[in-house]
Amino acid sequence: MNLIRFAAVVAVAAADSLTIGNTRVTALSSTLLRIESRGPKGFENRSTFNVVGRDEFSGIPIRVLNSSSSGVWLASTSYLVHVPSASAPQKQCKPQEQTDGSGCERVPEYPNGTSAPSAEACCTTCITKADCVAWVFSTSDTQCWLLGSCDGTKPHPSRIFGRVDPQAPPAIVTSLDGTILWNGSNTGPSGTVDMNLLHWPSPTTAVAYAFEDRPRFTVPPWGPTPIPPGQNVPPELVNTNGYDFTNDVEGDMYVFLLGDSLNDWWASRGEFLKLTGPTPILPDVGYGIWYTWYIQYTESRAKDEIGNWTEIGLPLDVWALDMNWREIGNGTQESVSLCRSQSYNSPGCRDHFYDYPNTDLLPGLESPANEWFTFLKDQNLSTYFNDHPFPVDNQTSPKEVAFRYKGISEWIGRGLSWFWFDHNWAFTLPGPTMPFDSQAAYEGLSGQVWGSHVYYESTKMAYQEHNIDARPITLSRDNGPNWKTAQPDTQTLSGAGSPAHHRYPVWWTGDGVPLMASVESMVNEGVHDFRPFVHSDCGGHGNKKDCPSTYNGAPPENQSCSTPNNAALLRWTAHCTLGTIIRFHQGDHRFWLRDNATQGAARLYLTMRHRLAPSLVAAGRTVQQQGFPLVARGDLFWPDHPEARDPTQYIHLNATLVAPLDVEPVDNVTNTRSVWIPPGEWTDGWTGAMVSGPQTLTVTQPPNRIPMWHMSGGFLVLDGTFGGLRIRNQDWSELTIDAFPARSSHHHKRMIYEQEGSPHAKAAPTAVEVTTDNNGRVAVTIGESPIPRSWVVRYHLRVGERFVVDDSTLRDIDGVITHLQPQCDSRDADQSPFQGGGARPPCHSGAIAEFRLPKASTKRRVEGSIQGVITVL
Repeated sequence: MNLIRFAAVVAVAAADSLTIGNTRVTALSSTLLRIESRGPKGFENRSTFNVVGRDEFSGIPIRVLNSSSSGVWLASTSYLVHVPSASAPQKQCKPQEQTDGSGCERVPEYPNGTSAPSAEACCTTCITKADCVAWVFSTSDTQCWLLGSCDGTKPHPSRIFGRVDPQAPPAIVTSLDGTILWNGSNTGPSGTVDMNLLHWPSPTTAVAYAFEDRPRFTVPPWGPTPIPPGQNVPPELVNTNGYDFTNDVEGDMYVFLLGDSLNDWWASRGEFLKLTGPTPILPDVGYGIWYTWYIQYTESRAKDEIGNWTEIGLPLDVWALDMNWREIGNGTQESVSLCRSQSYNSPGCRDHFYDYPNTDLLPGLESPANEWFTFLKDQNLSTYFNDHPFPVDNQTSPKEVAFRYKGISEWIGRGLSWFWFDHNWAFTLPGPTMPFDSQAAYEGLSGQVWGSHVYYESTKMAYQEHNIDARPITLSRDNGPNWKTAQPDTQTLSGAGSPAHHRYPVWWTGDGVPLMASVESMVNEGVHDFRPFVHSDCGGHGNKKDCPSTYNGAPPENQSCSTPNNAALLRWTAHCTLGTIIRFHQGDHRFWLRDNATQGAARLYLTMRHRLAPSLVAAGRTVQQQGFPLVARGDLFWPDHPEARDPTQYIHLNATLVAPLDVEPVDNVTNTRSVWIPPGEWTDGWTGAMVSGPQTLTVTQPPNRIPMWHMSGGFLVLDGTFGGLRIRNQDWSELTIDAFPARSSHHHKRMIYEQEGSPHAKAAPTAVEVTTDNNGRVAVTIGESPIPRSWVVRYHLRVGERFVVDDSTLRDIDGVITHLQPQCDSRDADQSPFQGGGARPPCHSGAIAEFRLPKASTKRRVEGSIQGVITVL
């Protein structure tokens, strides 16, 4: 009986944390608790790689309720926890490949080890020995070492390491009435994923969810950059750059109680981000238009292409170089393929290093005047390089850390904005502590996630080193395989990654991703993985055989490739415009070589993206609070409708229903699809016709139109800078409120943040609210602003309606209210969404009531009524 031991340990007053034998339970909040196994160096109070915000929780009291031979019951005011007795432990085999033990002692019975036919047999032998807690199996000679203690692990190419520490039966969490909420494992699809990988359940499909903080290690303040001079680093951590892997343990669980409502589910998402850290704020330019192409650019051609964007009036914010920014191989053809092998580590492989720029093609990369980056700065463009990383040593080793950071920092110091961590199918960074010439994960922590950490944090530190006042960003890899499957649920599960991955934006899904898989990935990962900026190469890849010179040269400058065709290119452009990140890459996307109709449609979409900038920037802040994604799957609003879980349609910026159309197989453009219309009233973005949901429609649109509907009661805030081709050049001293007033009682609020780089960038945001009631009343309220700003307010009315402002607020309007009538001719440019002030509505809608509020920084409110029938003049 263990009652006396239990009683001696836990007979204390209520606190937010209690220890029962080798288990510590911490009640972080009324809906979040931690159940932690004791590690090799005791319980862990420090922040870890996954968990950085634990100290932000004040905790709630938890006390011993009772104890018995089966364990101890603990009680808080919100839940009960049963910590089982350790009297019947179960040893488990969990092998870790390419790993050896570090600081280990062999069991006395086998001082020279023993032999075993397999790793499983070696582990089984360890389980039978009472004093064996870990084992090492040699794949080269079948030697098996049984270990009585072990401080940690280290890389080894031909060994497998595993722990078999006693694992007690799992703790159980129940409601106060005894209903089991969590019994040691997750349920539904989340239950098919390892506990240390993140797959947050869909809304209202589970009452609890837990993740395991493993691998559990601490990150030094300087992260993956060299140890600063004067730092007092323990000697045993010098070889890992201050990263501490020595208190890793299985069974450090964080259990979220999700409740039974959508509001409870959202609240738990907020707690997840509080615990693991929010997704950082992107630089404003990240929401703009990005462009790269894998061809052999010369400097003159690159400059000409940038000029072509400007010449035909296409917005552009980021122009970057793929692999051809540096030399490849050692100058011989046979070396090129050899140098692309992860295991081929030769100093002659120039593409493994950072100091071999391709000055034959791009002499400005090493000109004394820094000519290439000066040119891009004059164009007001950001830029990045592709980096296929080849490690020179094991991750976190001082040699590898110094090599990686020096390369990243020096180029950022010259003028590079950030790097593209191009996790490749053939070569990449492995997980920490893994052999440098492997792609092995470390206890489930993949090279994709680890590399995202390395590149993002190195960029952040390089900005500080070079006094760059900008928000860091890196283009890194989504955790999954390339999204090429037709089974999005399976793909989402296989892409589950570390609970820390969302802290290192933005994420790319791999080469050759089809359009609908691009849609599914960005939608599903916003729900399950908290990664709000997942995206694919935009624009359509086409058949590479139809554009063969992209492999070893460059296509003609005056002739487009035959693929992707115009229709496919526009389908992609529309999807990316109303998506997360719009980054053209991998195919021939030179709009200036397309016909005028294609150019015009592309200009419409890319200009639309720029107009949405204030709302996109604001949405990036909302992500930080509850993980509300820019592209939200329908069940994040309507969880009771099974149709809402369709990841091929989504709500963009909490205002617009978007349902992209497919282009696969390559260039086989689809014009018709079924769309589930959610509850409420929705206005077709192209025709102005209204439709009510819930219902499923069959919708047809030509290639230049993406199916989209405006939510009744919603609004977006638009930039009013006309003719600007850079987000950085936008003037937010006047903004437009584009609203679709509801017929019923409704309240919609948005926060507007000032532009990055402005003197008021860190000021409190401006609240904008549109409110309606059941009697046709509508009001717009604009809170105090850090700068004087004028506003254009546009109410999209139904057929036959007009807006009449109250006399009491008429004085706040600059001029008169204009009712813009529908445009019913064939000019698409006049019938497109988000065109801003003065634009007419589409043919089948009512008028747009438009008025202007003069420049001011004080709070304002304009009230009025939607009524009457307006006479068409």
